[in-house]
Amino acid sequence: MPQLNVYIDDKTLKKIESAARAGHFSISGWVKLRLTQALKSSWPEGYFDLFGSLQGTRLKRPPQLKFGRDARRARL
Repeated sequence: MPQLNVYIDDKTLKKIESAARAGHFSISGWVKLRLTQALKSSWPEGYFDLFGSLQGTRLKRPPQLKFGRDARRARL
């Protein structure tokens, strides 16, 4: 497994050590977890490839709600 050297200040190292200890991780394990989480895409793989893929279908806009008889808001 490749190794990575990171230069950080003492204050940040103390925070990392504390967080790793609280999570029952080694410092390397904690940093690996946090980097993996930070780099993880929130969209499924191939999600954006689907954009515009519905061809030949007739999508209809649903009827819009009418708010004319909605309850009045209280004045603040």
